[in-house]
Amino acid sequence: MASTAETPSRVGAFVARRPLTVALWLALAFALPLVLGLRHLAQRRAARVVPPIFATLPDFQLTDENGRAFGLGALRGQAFVASFFFTSCPSICPRLTAEVERLQGLTRGRALNFVSFSVDPRVDTPERLRAWATRFHADPARWHFLTGEAPRLQRVAQEGFLQATEVRDDAVPGRPQGYNILHSGNVILVDRRGQIRGYFRANAEGSAALLEALDAISRE
Repeated sequence: MASTAETPSRVGAFVARRPLTVALWLALAFALPLVLGLRHLAQRRAARVVPPIFATLPDFQLTDENGRAFGLGALRGQAFVASFFFTSCPSICPRLTAEVERLQGLTRGRALNFVSFSVDPRVDTPERLRAWATRFHADPARWHFLTGEAPRLQRVAQEGFLQATEVRDDAVPGRPQGYNILHSGNVILVDRRGQIRGYFRANAEGSAALLEALDAISRE
């Protein structure tokens, strides 16, 4: 029987004869746990970012910036980003629409539409919507601006997108003109099946989160 003192010399001889084999086994021994760990983390991260389904949109029929009928059916099969605004808005609407314009640029070449709903149909005629679209360099193939009868628009916002809107007819002393119309400042991600998948603030941080959610639903 060989003594234990001979074992190190045999190991050393094997290493000397097969240095590449030993190096490969050592590399695998260290790399495999790392690879498995990174894979597990990626799987956990993917599971975390899958956006929930908040609601499924009912069908709607409104009027676009060209005066043509436009409904949810025109958007089936493609994801879209929805927002609510009005052209005489003295506060958040220009900033909100500018952020949607930035999203339009960031997603150029992707199957993503944009739909902006006016909450002030008494003022926002198709002509005014076209001017607003021009101001924000809207791509007419991807970005649509909608108006229609006030009750129908309210149902779309409140019952479809679960967003509060209100047009107050009463004049409030000290309130600037235009502040009697209330609406959400969110942008809303809708998947290609017409399901709402997230509400995001119209700023750089919110847009980054929206794009991450868009990537997640694109893999479904």
